[in-house]
This record gives sequence, C-alpha cells and structure tokens, in this order.
Amino acid sequence: MEKHRKIQEYLKAILEYYDFDAELEHYISSTERTDVYGYSKSHRKSIGIEVSRTSDSKKDAEKLSKTNLNLAFVIVDNLDQEMRIEVHGKTIQVVHYKHFENELRRVLSISPSFPRFPSDFRLPPPSIVEEGKVEKFVQTLRESGLDDFIEDSINLLALIYIVKEIPSNFRDEVAYDLIIRGVKTKRPEYVSVIEPRILSILKTFNLIFEEARGSGKLRKYFAELRQEEKTIAKEIVMS
Repeated sequence: MEKHRKIQEYLKAILEYYDFDAELEHYISSTERTDVYGYSKSHRKSIGIEVSRTSDSKKDAEKLSKTNLNLAFVIVDNLDQEMRIEVHGKTIQVVHYKHFENELRRVLSISPSFPRFPSDFRLPPPSIVEEGKVEKFVQTLRESGLDDFIEDSINLLALIYIVKEIPSNFRDEVAYDLIIRGVKTKRPEYVSVIEPRILSILKTFNLIFEEARGSGKLRKYFAELRQEEKTIAKEIVMS
C-alpha cells in the first residue's frame, strides 16, 4: 500500500476511534473530494483532511477553506512543514501525521484521562529509487510561477506511469464529417483529453512526448513518458 493511502487509512482509524463516521475520498463539492472526511453526532462536528503529496500545502488549505467543514487539517510527513495557513479568512492547520491525534483531542476537548488511540503506526521505508527529482521538479514549477499546476502535473505523471500511455487529443469527428460532405463549416479541430496547460508543461520540461497514430479523422495522439524520465514518475507512485 502506498504511503499516501497508508496515512489516509491511519487518519480514518483515528477518527473512528473518536466517534466519527469516516470515509476516504469523500466529495465535498460537485467536483472536489477530500482525502479523509468524518462526521460525529456526539461531537456535532464535521472534519476534512487533505494528505499533502508535495511540500506546498497552500493548495490543499485553499480547497478546505472553501467548505463549511467545522474542522480542517492538512497532513504532512515532514515535521519542518508544520504551520498555520491563513486563507479566505480561515486558519488551516498543517500538522505532521504523528501529531494529528494530539490536535484532534485538543479541538474536541478530550479529557487527558481518556485513552489514546492504540497504534504503533509506522510508514514503510522509502523505496530504492533516485529520490529528489520530484522535489526539484516541484521547485522549478514554483520558481516559474506555476504553483497552481503542481498537483495536476504530478498526478498526470503518475497516471501515465501506471497505464503506460493515455490519449492526449483526437480530431473532432463531427466537424470533419461536415467538411467532407461539402458543408461550409470550420476546419476540424483537435479535442484535448488532457488539460492543455498541463500537457504543455510536461512537454516543455521534456518529461513526456506525443505520438500520432492513424490518419484523417482516425488520427489520435497519445502521451507517453520519455524512457529516461520514468524514474521521476516512479518516485511519485512509490512515495
């Protein structure tokens, strides 16, 4: 089980111990999910938790700040990243996963005499891959003013690594059919499957390439990882 999911499961177990009905990957809006969600009738509180995949917790905090959750936390696995983030008039606490139970007990006013969650939870040792490439990539994006695209870029790299290739765009067949029938219309355009800005970022950094297959209206483009850059995607998946 990957590190991200192990932390999710650990946090869910803690919430259930403190009388929350908890679930993973819960929708908090029509389009966005939070890593761990819980609601407790006894405490009369809802909680949303994001487990950060990068060293930039601001985007996770912004997502949580837009909700009506009573409690919100961003969880990290680096003690140096603990902080409080002020966003949209709310204070979102960024805490290490080992300190989450302490903070939860504090905000719920749990008695010191109440037993703590019984666990000897430990993350698995890091995988044997060349580490540091992801962090360098994230840092470069941040320095280029592309902070808003960090999470989507990393997620796309991981997806391509897992499935080997994904279609990136294809010709608009409706417009194409109208043209070959002699009907006056715009030229057929390519419909993007991947968000164009994310695709452009990964191509600019030479992490992926596109391969065209077929011809005419059957032509499609597929995005694949460059062979020499598969280590960065593996680092993401194994982290």
